[in-house]
Amino acid sequence: MRLFCTKGLAILATLVVMGCGTDGGQDDNQNTNNNNDNESQAVCGDGVIDPGEVCDDGAANSDSNPGACRTDCREAYCGDQVVDPGEDCEGEGEDVTGTTCEGLGYGEGPLTCRADCTVETTLCTGWVAVAAGTSHTCAIRPDGVVRCWGRNEYGQLGNGLYETSAEPVTVTGLDAAVTLAAGRNHTCAVVADGSAWCWGENNVGQLGDGTTTDSPVPVPVSDLTGVVGLSASHQDGVTCAVDDQGVGYCWGHNSDGQLGNDTNTDTDSAVPLQVSLTSPLRKISVGSSYACAVHENGDVSCWGYNWCGRIGPGPDGATPPTTVAGVSAVVDLAAMAAHTCAVDEFGDVWCWGCDGIAGSEGLLGRGYSIIDSSPDKVLYIDNAKTISGGMRNACALRENGSVWCWGGYRLGNGTAVESRLPVPVIGLEDATALSGGLGHYCALRDDHSLACWGNSGNGELGPGAPWDGDVPVMVAGLAGIQSITGSVVHTCAVAGELSAVFCWGGNDAGQLGNGTITSQTSPTGVMNLTHVVSVSAGNEHTCAARTYGTEPINRTAWCWGNGAHGSLGNGTNDAVLVPVQVLGLSNVEQVACGYAFSCARIDDGVTPASASCWGLGDDGRLGDGLNTTSVVPVTVGGSATPLTGITALSAGGHHACALIDDGSVWCWGNGANGRLGNGDTNNQDWPVQVVGLTDAVAVAAAKGKFTCAVRTTGEVLCWGSNSYGQLGDGTFEQRLTPMSVVGLSGAVSVAAGNSYACALLDDGSVWCWGSGASGQLGAGTTTMEPTPVKFQNPSPAIAVEVGTHHTCVIQQNGMTWCSGSNTEGQIGDSTRSGSLVPVPGPTL
Repeated sequence: MRLFCTKGLAILATLVVMGCGTDGGQDDNQNTNNNNDNESQAVCGDGVIDPGEVCDDGAANSDSNPGACRTDCREAYCGDQVVDPGEDCEGEGEDVTGTTCEGLGYGEGPLTCRADCTVETTLCTGWVAVAAGTSHTCAIRPDGVVRCWGRNEYGQLGNGLYETSAEPVTVTGLDAAVTLAAGRNHTCAVVADGSAWCWGENNVGQLGDGTTTDSPVPVPVSDLTGVVGLSASHQDGVTCAVDDQGVGYCWGHNSDGQLGNDTNTDTDSAVPLQVSLTSPLRKISVGSSYACAVHENGDVSCWGYNWCGRIGPGPDGATPPTTVAGVSAVVDLAAMAAHTCAVDEFGDVWCWGCDGIAGSEGLLGRGYSIIDSSPDKVLYIDNAKTISGGMRNACALRENGSVWCWGGYRLGNGTAVESRLPVPVIGLEDATALSGGLGHYCALRDDHSLACWGNSGNGELGPGAPWDGDVPVMVAGLAGIQSITGSVVHTCAVAGELSAVFCWGGNDAGQLGNGTITSQTSPTGVMNLTHVVSVSAGNEHTCAARTYGTEPINRTAWCWGNGAHGSLGNGTNDAVLVPVQVLGLSNVEQVACGYAFSCARIDDGVTPASASCWGLGDDGRLGDGLNTTSVVPVTVGGSATPLTGITALSAGGHHACALIDDGSVWCWGNGANGRLGNGDTNNQDWPVQVVGLTDAVAVAAAKGKFTCAVRTTGEVLCWGSNSYGQLGDGTFEQRLTPMSVVGLSGAVSVAAGNSYACALLDDGSVWCWGSGASGQLGAGTTTMEPTPVKFQNPSPAIAVEVGTHHTCVIQQNGMTWCSGSNTEGQIGDSTRSGSLVPVPGPTL
């Protein structure tokens, strides 16, 4: 096998004696002799790795391009003033540009760079308290400012408006907040002077201001001072408070005596009424038509409607405040919809009431189905310190910072499956506070960031979060976009601390993966998918490679959207609206999607990397020699003679190509117009080698009828159809073998659309050629360009990706700029208006 050099290989210094060059055309021994004869005249930048040099890419050497060999022939390193792949920033102690503390979910303040080129967040102010409501969330900043996000039809976000927002908005006119309570459609806060303020829905007087008028801004609760704690019902309009003397008060709806003042008539109160308990109270928790209190001595009393024994032993119906027998020394308590749970001073958790809302869900955490009005211990939980709950589950925060949940719906453990026993929330080992809404939870972490999981249909998990989050996601922004992919009418990106997938654009086949078939003009989170290392958009489906877990690491492929012809690889032809796992694949490192077919690169780190494909097999696009459709993966090259040594895959509309570790490129599938590069136009159901290409570093099989590649020299080559000038050679002539794109040098990657292509150069500029009918060339015109024109991105790019008729680039700060067709919102700028020049795309 022929040796070739690429930047970043630590072994290059030892390969000098083998004469490894970068031009791909010279004899290896000749290079070695030249180096030995002219050792004293070694020149950095001559394309030859001389003694004392670590790398040398010749003209491609750059002090500005991320990951390039530097002009002093050193590899990219932390401290070279370039933000390289794997680095967040450059320059110890310097401010980080392009993102903010708030954008990363850590509150306000300056971001600085650490010595290892990662972001230092300790100067960010973060959050200090959080409250999860039924379909909204609120949190407090260190300066006492309250910000809310989620559903807002009653003004429960407190910003004076009635517009739902996944972006945190500031509550109007409220300073120095110290604690919060979020209910069904209203929110309340205690401020530093001990007064209480509420906002949102007020139909039964739950704001406590003496009226029943809704308010989108905070109003003071009447005649209440010295407040130290609040609670609001997630299912009916009730609010309760405890003051600094241990006296309890409740106001709002009173259909079942849930105000605790010894009345059980349907007499609502728009002002606070004292709870008829004489001993000092530590806390009140409001459930659905009932409430419970913890006394200073650790006893528990409950009142209201005693459905299912959630108030303790006794008949169903309205109950005045009554001591719950069988539990004592309680330090925290949560009254929920059908059950009640408490934590005692020994760290044990006790629950009583119903087993479930929608069947048997294990709400009592005992491992089996039971309705029990007597408190009993939740299994496998110790060292608990606080408890919180929703309608169909409960969660406990332990002393070690972990959170464990049980019951139905979404428990934060990566699945949507109920559990009758506690399970740990994934990736949450540093929680300091916990708040449960009706269908979602949020935890405050010791770095003052927020992590939330569960339902996000109204944006209650924050901006860009999945529709339903099975694992925690950070609130109030995500780190920048890491990679992007586009197809006919949709675009997807990997972004954020958890490397989640977000998609936008057309969705008639479910290709956005958010559980719906509704198109989106701005990003929507793909359900149940994090830790993604590769994502690829096909014509009406999408696939991702996910790396998850500890050793042995689980590397799997997942697909969603149109499953016709088996393109999802899950053994069926059915469409699915959320990701399903591709059958029989492990060690997946990359995915590539074409028209009704998909491929994956498999690398176990031991045997040479291979590829598998699945879906529509017409024209030989699966590469297994059979020309047949397969609903499960088949091996490219056949199981007996697989194509190996694969370092990258690219799937086009009807063909696919693989880059091999010796610099060669192999393609298979539809050969019309010479797109396979082997010198003819025949279809090939086995991989065939592209003629004359032995030093490739990147390949792009177009969504149309051509292919492009980048050589180690930075030259771009293309072959196949050229009706729109998409080969970039200055002509409109079809080519059966590779031809050079005119006027380009220093290319590091290439992307190919339907009838056009774009290349990223080492200086961060992007150049495009071919059809510009939709403005996809980003040059301000709609003309055909048979030679490259500059894509007008405002600052240097680190990646370029194309759809069928639209183009997006990623900048170093994680922002995107896109141009071209936008009929289904595929640009992601919240419109359906196309653009001839780049416009800001989504910022995740």
